[in-house]
Amino acid sequence: MRKILLIILLACLLLTGCSAGPVKSSGGSAPYAPQTSATPSETPGMTAEDHALGMIESALQALATSPRDDLSTVSYPFEDAYAYSGSAEDAITLYGSKDEVKPLSNAAESFLNEVCDLVIENMPQDASAYDKYRYLAYFLSEATDYDETFAGGLMSITPYGAIVGGHSVCIGYTTAYLYLCEKADLWCCRVYGYSEEGIHGWDLVKLEDGTYYVDVTWCDGLGQIGTEDWQRYFMLTEDVLLDDHGVWDGGPATGTTLFN
Repeated sequence: MRKILLIILLACLLLTGCSAGPVKSSGGSAPYAPQTSATPSETPGMTAEDHALGMIESALQALATSPRDDLSTVSYPFEDAYAYSGSAEDAITLYGSKDEVKPLSNAAESFLNEVCDLVIENMPQDASAYDKYRYLAYFLSEATDYDETFAGGLMSITPYGAIVGGHSVCIGYTTAYLYLCEKADLWCCRVYGYSEEGIHGWDLVKLEDGTYYVDVTWCDGLGQIGTEDWQRYFMLTEDVLLDDHGVWDGGPATGTTLFN
């Protein structure tokens, strides 16, 4: 029964669109169509370093302005049960047909993984677990904008659409953050629910004192990385999240520390 309800929920996410948050991201990049346009991996001269290093540097600089060295470095490994299943399976669940999503080419998939590898290689290994999660969220905020017009098509729900394409809806942010956490071997799972604006999705992460919600979509819509505005929807307790979110599948957040 739970699986049936989740399928219905995910279908609603694409039929109604997901919530961009209280203030939508302005979206600084031009719309892209990954199913018809050349991907960076297919563009002569474009490398993963060209695509990612500037955003990695921005994430590291933002992290350095307010490191949480006072928090534990204990991290919990990613669990395979929560692994990203791939766009084809998501398309079956969301649309009823995998034919509506073209699988990534080998070159595109390789490019995505090269970018993710660079992100992980540059993650400060001596940072607190909190800051490792924040670094990945900072990078994702730099990499993508909210796709208000769904210009990216079905790719906007995938890690590739967010990390390489630069446009995503809330499910794209959610799956991309999950994908980065999986690569970094940090515990993470997806959460589905709603806000006043409609159906929504975000993530749940794990620190030493419990689990917390991370809504990168809404962080990105409120401010620049490293600012208090951006931080508003990062590492939320259950009570704080329920002020403007509702949870249908996933959770609960068991941590009780107010980091913000």
